[in-house]
Amino acid sequence: MLEVLIAVAVAAIALMGTLTAIASIMRLTDSNHEQSLALNIARQKLAELQIAPFQSAFALFGPGSPANSSSVAQLDSGTVKFVFPVNESGKLDETVIDEQMGMPSDLNGNGNATDRDVSTTYNLLPVRIQLTWKSPNGPREMSLNTVLTKMK
Repeated sequence: MLEVLIAVAVAAIALMGTLTAIASIMRLTDSNHEQSLALNIARQKLAELQIAPFQSAFALFGPGSPANSSSVAQLDSGTVKFVFPVNESGKLDETVIDEQMGMPSDLNGNGNATDRDVSTTYNLLPVRIQLTWKSPNGPREMSLNTVLTKMK
């Protein structure tokens, strides 16, 4: 009888371990799905930016524009936002410090990176596409950084 009781206890412990592992795998699968979905949304937003006329892209997607920020229905409480290196006035600024965007940088190609407003004269356009959403595991965030260039 004691042997049967020990065998049942060992089986119960093994079953609990297996169930815990399955639950962890399911959470990881959901997290990976969210991450893939967020990456696809960021790529879609980048494509929207890329098809805009280059010299109008900042005006169309920059701070204060309707396309700058939007909700993302596919992710719980999801939002997507275009972030550009701008100063406190909302102007595209070569002097902004942001290593991930490669800033400061000569965005208008005049040989220096000191101009505080290149909102209409840029040849390079650094951008960060930033997504945020709620997950069962807590708040999540993803950023996609790139630089668009003017074709000559």
